Amino acid sequence: MRITYPADAWHHPKNSIARDWLSLPGLWRFGVHRLLAWRQLDRDPQLPEPDRALHSAVAVRTLPERMAQCRAELLEANLGDTLDSGLLARALALVCDIAQQVLGLNATRAQRAAVRGMLNQHLVQLAPGEGKTLAIAIVAVILAWRHRPCHVVTANEYLAERDAVLMAPLYAFCSLSVSSVTSKNPPGSVGPLYQASVVYATANQLVADFLRDDLLLDGADSNAGRLLWKFRQQAGSNKPAMPGLFAAIIDEADSVLIDEATTPLIISYPEEDRADLMAAIQLASTAASVLKPRLDYDLLLYPSPSIRFTESGRRKIHAAVKRLSAYWQRAERADDLFRTVISAREFFLRDRNYIVREGEVVIIDPHTGRATPGRHWSNGIHQAVEAKEGLELTVPTKTVARMNFQSYFRRYHLLCGASGTLHGLDTELWLTYGLKVLRVPPNTRSRLAIMPRRVFHSEAQKFAALIDQVVTLNRTGVPVLVGSRRIEDSERIASALARHGLICTVLNAKLHDVEAQVIASAGCAGTITVATDMAGRGSDIQIDASVERMGGLHVLMYEAHESARVDWQLYGRAGRQGAQGVAYPFIALDDELFRFLPRPLKKTMTMVYTVFKWEWVARAGLYVAQNRAQNFAMRQRKQLHFIQDELRKRLSFVRDW
Repeated sequence: MRITYPADAWHHPKNSIARDWLSLPGLWRFGVHRLLAWRQLDRDPQLPEPDRALHSAVAVRTLPERMAQCRAELLEANLGDTLDSGLLARALALVCDIAQQVLGLNATRAQRAAVRGMLNQHLVQLAPGEGKTLAIAIVAVILAWRHRPCHVVTANEYLAERDAVLMAPLYAFCSLSVSSVTSKNPPGSVGPLYQASVVYATANQLVADFLRDDLLLDGADSNAGRLLWKFRQQAGSNKPAMPGLFAAIIDEADSVLIDEATTPLIISYPEEDRADLMAAIQLASTAASVLKPRLDYDLLLYPSPSIRFTESGRRKIHAAVKRLSAYWQRAERADDLFRTVISAREFFLRDRNYIVREGEVVIIDPHTGRATPGRHWSNGIHQAVEAKEGLELTVPTKTVARMNFQSYFRRYHLLCGASGTLHGLDTELWLTYGLKVLRVPPNTRSRLAIMPRRVFHSEAQKFAALIDQVVTLNRTGVPVLVGSRRIEDSERIASALARHGLICTVLNAKLHDVEAQVIASAGCAGTITVATDMAGRGSDIQIDASVERMGGLHVLMYEAHESARVDWQLYGRAGRQGAQGVAYPFIALDDELFRFLPRPLKKTMTMVYTVFKWEWVARAGLYVAQNRAQNFAMRQRKQLHFIQDELRKRLSFVRDW
């Protein structure tokens, strides 16, 4: 019998304000874990090997009996505690046996160690290519057998759909249902999908559906509150989609919990009677064409992009707003209006921050490089971008609910996950979510060769060198993956390769429909793939034996990211599961990342490299820039914590937004 949830079943979220892990006992446990983390696997009991006699008819017939017994024991276990070591070992051995029988996949030592760590509510660092997909599915089976909502959080919708389909036979054999919820599903039709035993979805999708339910229930977050709401409703009225929150397994946990932690997800509705704002933005967009950088305004890029007007600029703004209503003629409002319009021109760039598709501005997710239809910038920015592009302005929206990932994921009673890049995040993950990091040694030694960073004085020199490198590698017949951060760069690289007579496949937000086909063919001999960050996290590029003998997949990184962890995600597309592979990082002294360096240090670095050609100077500068960028992002997350806590303390009516 397949497990599903009744329509009215609900499991209340945990109180996200209570953080017992920040107490003295909690901090003591974290300190001991950090001291003994290197011995963690040695201290665990021996992990059971899969049943070697599985393929015998007798062994196969015993699987249903073992499943029934294991499910009964899991249902009796206390939901608030970690699983008993013996029960965990039996459940792990059983599901590994089932995976071998149904999928033909034999869970490795590293995968079984990762499963054990996640079931003990850890975040597990598992090397790229070691099989996080199977490990997460095994964890999901064991948690779903406890008959509570189990959500698997993926880095993007492509992975949500792919993993749900790949693991569907395993779930079906285990009497569990599985579904994937994506933006393709209209909000009103996702209710039946959430009734599945295991739900694959992105963090954006989960938070959006949670907020919609919260608005529908008018904030009722207790059993009594939901019961009162139910009594007030008429027959046939809308019902909440989600059956509550219990367990979440996060794939690429560092991306979801850290990199995107401060990104708020906002539910908004069109705001009436904003014709005055739309007319003001339209006029200001036209008038701002006479404002010149440095003469009328200064662009400040660090620590965050901002605009400062000069006296010349203020005089031009004052003259322009005389054609608007009196509301916009106040100096502060006029400055804000023109600051919005100029920000749209200077900081929100086409084919970098957004694309124009069918007459609409579609935002590009900065973390994944994917298009996000339906998402809008607030505070007039979206309308200013539309005015810049000469499009019809959409009606401004009014925010009715918002929540960030930090607040949302602290509401799960059981939170765990895995990633290949959790370096340096132990303290922040504990202080924010109460999660410990367990590092699992790889099952096979990595044979990925990371070449020294090639340094160039200008972006033009770097571009030419990258094209030459691709041409040279293509002559040897090896598959090549070129990773870029922006759509415009991927198209420039593809055009340059075409001029050399080379055919390449492009994967970016404009061509997302062919993602599965591009990833499937990217490891074939002689293939050239140019991709944005869409080909980074979670993309499994397979190579055959002939490509392995030639040296495997060769990855070229056109530009470094703010976080070195994201660089390693791109490198990790090659050399998976012990295969050969090579990564070539490129940097130029005028790369955008170097804006995080203090101006004197940046000038000194450029001068020293120009005179002495010491590449180590640029590499050291890159290291400093990435650390400053990551520290700046961490300070932003800490500031968000502080603001949220202060709001709760001072304003009793403020919800956990």
